[in-house]
Amino acid sequence: MTAPWIAAFALLWIAVLLVLFLQLGQFRRAIQVLETAERQLQGSPPHLSQQGLPPGSRIPDIEARDPDGVIVRRADLAGLGGIFLFLSSDCGPCRDLLEDLGRNAGWDGSLPLIAVIDDTPEARLIRFPPGITVLYQTGEAVSRAFDTAVTPHAFLIDARGTVMHKVIPNTAEQLQELARKAHVLPAGGRA
Repeated sequence: MTAPWIAAFALLWIAVLLVLFLQLGQFRRAIQVLETAERQLQGSPPHLSQQGLPPGSRIPDIEARDPDGVIVRRADLAGLGGIFLFLSSDCGPCRDLLEDLGRNAGWDGSLPLIAVIDDTPEARLIRFPPGITVLYQTGEAVSRAFDTAVTPHAFLIDARGTVMHKVIPNTAEQLQELARKAHVLPAGGRA
């Protein structure tokens, strides 16, 4: 073997080891996300499902508080429609989603985005990107109305309070895609 072949062989092994090292880092990150999801699912209340209200369902009356402590009910949001985004203060994917929204300069306002989070001291410390309406729920009241224990979980709601579509978003783009669906669905709310 000549010197160039030996050097090429050594460089190839270095590249293989570098790719292996990077791949192991990705596996570790994926394992952390899966472990967090598993802990959340195991800790979720048994009376709430992992799937949420199906499209076509009407959401019942809800009650939550805005950041100033004012009680907000479904009737206060009547005629509004929008996206209800369920978050949790101890949810890594929720934090990543909010960071992604922040990198994109917040929510564009094409449709109201209403973030629902538990009313805890940790949740009150979260800084939400611009354009997001925040509601704090007590005792999973809004989660029960939407029959969900999953976070992040987003529901596209029409002006009558009917679920049009739902998604478990990981990125701001997925929320934008959900908002675009509101503009392509017929007036009856179903595709």
